[in-house]
Amino acid sequence: VGTVKSSHALQVDEAKGYLYLYGSKLTNNNGVGYPIILNLNSTPYTPTYAGKYTVSGYAHDGYVNNDTMFASHINLGQFSIINTTNKSNPGIYGPNVTTPNSYTHNTWRTGNTIFTTDETSDSWLAAFDITDPTDVVLTDKIQVNPGTLSIVHNVYCQSGYAIASWYKDGVAIVDATR
Repeated sequence: VGTVKSSHALQVDEAKGYLYLYGSKLTNNNGVGYPIILNLNSTPYTPTYAGKYTVSGYAHDGYVNNDTMFASHINLGQFSIINTTNKSNPGIYGPNVTTPNSYTHNTWRTGNTIFTTDETSDSWLAAFDITDPTDVVLTDKIQVNPGTLSIVHNVYCQSGYAIASWYKDGVAIVDATR
C-alpha cells in the first residue's frame, strides 16, 4: 500500500479504533489526498491499512465517529457523509452538500448538527441538520465580524459549544445547542 509521506489532518474514530488521514500522500502515490483508513485495534503503534474513500476525490479534513465520516472536499466546496463500516469499500449516504462559500475546509459534529468552515474571505461558520443524511439542511450561518472579510479556519465541538478559529478575529465560542 505504501508508507504515509504526508498528511494535512487526522482523526481517530475512538468508538471503532480506526485512524483517518486527510489530505494524505503515500510513498507509492496510492490514495493521493483521499481519506485513508488505518486500523489501530491490533497494533496501535504500527497501524495497518484498512482502506480509503475515493468517490468524491480529495478530502482536506474531516470528522469521523462510529463508522460515519464527514469529509471536507475543499476544492469542490462540499462535504460528504460516508458510511465506513466496510473499510475497504466505504459508501456515501447521500449527495454531497455545498457549504455557503463553496470552499469546505473543515467539519465537526455535535449531536445531529455538523458545523463546517469555508477557508475563504467573508466566510461563515455554518450549521447543518444531519438527522436525515440523504436530506441535509442548512440551519444557521455565523460570522464573527460581518463585512470585514474575516476567514474562519477550523471548528471543534465540545460540551454543546462550537469553538472556531478565525484568521483575523481569534477564537469564537458559539452555543451549539441554539
